[in-house]
Amino acid sequence: MKDYKKLVSPFLFVAGCILTLPAVHAAKSAENKAEAQQMTEDMSPQGQYKIAKKEAAAAYQQALSDCKKMSKAERNSCVKEAKSNYQADLAQAKKALNSGR
Repeated sequence: MKDYKKLVSPFLFVAGCILTLPAVHAAKSAENKAEAQQMTEDMSPQGQYKIAKKEAAAAYQQALSDCKKMSKAERNSCVKEAKSNYQADLAQAKKALNSGR
């Protein structure tokens, strides 16, 4: 009877591991697929427009951050220039979207 229990316990352990392996692999596979999907860029005109908008917003935020470090007299013109550049970047992105580039 003791020999039987010695054989069954490791067998059940190995069987349990083998049965859960496909589920773990499927979860990893789905995770890798989702990660790969996030890593690919949308190269359609709409996707490029979204990217251009994000880049313009990031550049605008960086410019505003840089403006805050200036004296008050310089800051006002800096903020105006940053806003003007942001609006020009958005206009350029919209123009590229409408031209189908």
